[in-house]
Amino acid sequence: MIAPVLIAKENVPAVLPLVEKELAQVVETFALDNCAYSDVVASLYDCTRQLWVTTDDLGQLRGWTVTRITATNGSRRLMFDFLGGKDIDKMLECLPYIEAWARQYDATETIAYARPGLRRKLKTKGFRHVCDLVVKPLQGQVH
Repeated sequence: MIAPVLIAKENVPAVLPLVEKELAQVVETFALDNCAYSDVVASLYDCTRQLWVTTDDLGQLRGWTVTRITATNGSRRLMFDFLGGKDIDKMLECLPYIEAWARQYDATETIAYARPGLRRKLKTKGFRHVCDLVVKPLQGQVH
């Protein structure tokens, strides 16, 4: 297995075009209006989020993820914000490398929002299901 590559902010302009269409779609679909694609890109440049990529033996992009370190109640967590690519399983094989990086920044836990298919895959990596997020659009006018 080839280890994941953490893309330095100086290299984001060169790598982002390889993932931007899918990343934009994933952000639009799953961010639930918590952030816009432009916010994600800005956070890659200011290093509050990290872009990781995996490649195959020929150097072709196979998977990517966007992470960040969050601080809650005095503890730090590695947060997987977005995940994608042609081979998500390959990206998931790289979790130990990314988690080792996060431990350098005092992260003690890894969290991710995941739909059922990804949740099943994450369970095999030691994740436990904590809750489900449900969403309902409000309709009608305010009186």
